[in-house]
Amino acid sequence: MEKTSVNQLVNRALNRWVEWDYYAERFGFASLPTSVLRRMMKYISEEEAAELARWLAQNVTKELVMFWFKEFSMTTLLKAVALLSSKYANQWDYEYVYDTEKHVHILVLTHGMGRKWSIYWEMLFRTAFEMLGVKTESELMENQLVVRIPAST
Repeated sequence: MEKTSVNQLVNRALNRWVEWDYYAERFGFASLPTSVLRRMMKYISEEEAAELARWLAQNVTKELVMFWFKEFSMTTLLKAVALLSSKYANQWDYEYVYDTEKHVHILVLTHGMGRKWSIYWEMLFRTAFEMLGVKTESELMENQLVVRIPAST
């Protein structure tokens, strides 16, 4: 086991509070076990999962991003995606790559929660970026989603 200094622990705790806890608490986030989320998704159809995600993007996403970063832009939406990853909210494991040749942001989200969750996340991202006038391309898999977002020129 790697030794961790008290200073490192304190810095991690402070960073988490500044970047996540402070805002999440004020915005009204609630913690649920992953098993509950999986179970809830079992009770709705794929179409209902997509509609729920569309509603969330249209009614909560912009408000959340504005609350966190004081503007709704490509940059702040990408920052929000990173915060909702396994870093703090533990929604998914997250990889980000910028393809300099194709000028595209590539997000790889691995969630391990099944096809309906991939559909849900795909629709949420598609709708959120459409609100910025950006059309995304996605590859949807059972437990993973790859989203390609053209960079503004």
